[in-house]
Amino acid sequence: MGNIIDNLPIKYKELIHMKYMLGLSYEEISKKLLQKEKGKLKGKE
Repeated sequence: MGNIIDNLPIKYKELIHMKYMLGLSYEEISKKLLQKEKGKLKGKE
């Protein structure tokens, strides 16, 4: 599995860091971000 997070824009990295500090797991955050990105590609749902 590639490191998705390294390929994200800086604003996402900052967001991930903040959420990570709040105790969400790295994987949870990545999944949520991926779902967001996929949602954008599909269009608004």
